[in-house]
Amino acid sequence: MSNYVETKNKIDVVRNKYGCKGDLIFRTAITTLFDCGKSLCADDMWLKNMICAIDNEHDDAESAGKHLFMTKDFEKAIYECAHELAAFKNNDLFIYIQKEVWFGDDGIDYQRSIYLLKGCVAWVLSDTYETEYALQEVREMGFDDDEIKKLGFGWMLDAEEEEE
Repeated sequence: MSNYVETKNKIDVVRNKYGCKGDLIFRTAITTLFDCGKSLCADDMWLKNMICAIDNEHDDAESAGKHLFMTKDFEKAIYECAHELAAFKNNDLFIYIQKEVWFGDDGIDYQRSIYLLKGCVAWVLSDTYETEYALQEVREMGFDDDEIKKLGFGWMLDAEEEEE
């Protein structure tokens, strides 16, 4: 598995390239990747064929005086994005999706949860003058030392080491 930060940055470039309201292109590209399969989406000839099929479908509709629901460019962007995502390792994509993309309809998304957790720890810290007491309270809330570090409050653990 790759370094997550490096992979995240690379996937973010693809995500931003196809950015639109609600990340619709990116999210649809992910489902296209799963629907069609990574091997197929990675194939350059497949992408060419899909682009050609989209052009033909839109040209036929236009000649018949019809307007399709999606624009030609929008539809092409979905397949182009899926093609670019297919270049990433499976595990890297799964981790990125797990951490960065919210597909659920109910509940709190990952980024919002992390934001709230950081706020909880910050609130506990602001409620006391002694870092070791705040650390104890955070641990009593159920956070372990690794989670405290990952939330950006690892410096609290230094206060405990200073005591010893």
